[in-house]
Amino acid sequence: MGKGNRNRIAKEQEKAQKQKELEKKQRRQRRIKIATAVLVPCFAVVLIGAIVLGSLSALGYGPLARFTVFGMQFLDFFDFLTNSVMMPIAAITICLLVSRVIGVEKIEEEVTLEGKPFRRKRIFNFMIKYLCPIFAAIILISSVANALGVISM
Repeated sequence: MGKGNRNRIAKEQEKAQKQKELEKKQRRQRRIKIATAVLVPCFAVVLIGAIVLGSLSALGYGPLARFTVFGMQFLDFFDFLTNSVMMPIAAITICLLVSRVIGVEKIEEEVTLEGKPFRRKRIFNFMIKYLCPIFAAIILISSVANALGVISM
């Protein structure tokens, strides 16, 4: 193989490398455009929603005190919604994700990283798979039933 062939191969490799870099840059620019097209409207909706909901909460005991949702003023309703509905739903979701999607084995690996034993593994497994989701569901159902007037707590 002569020196001319080596130079030609080197130039072709350099050209291919530049083409790959250009394609990588174009893909990155496309991703940025897509992310911008998605995130900007989402941010606007969240911002407007926060302003509206925040205003309702702030005015709930003032000018809007006569308006109620399920017999609660706006601030009380939003407090009920976040504490009694969203938190149990988040707890159930976390329990299901940890026990079913991530797997208890990964949690065990994380706990035993420093060489210490996971002494309460069986209790943890039982609680994360069965006990916690059941109790979170009970909290959710009783809170909603209380708000609707089905039960009284």
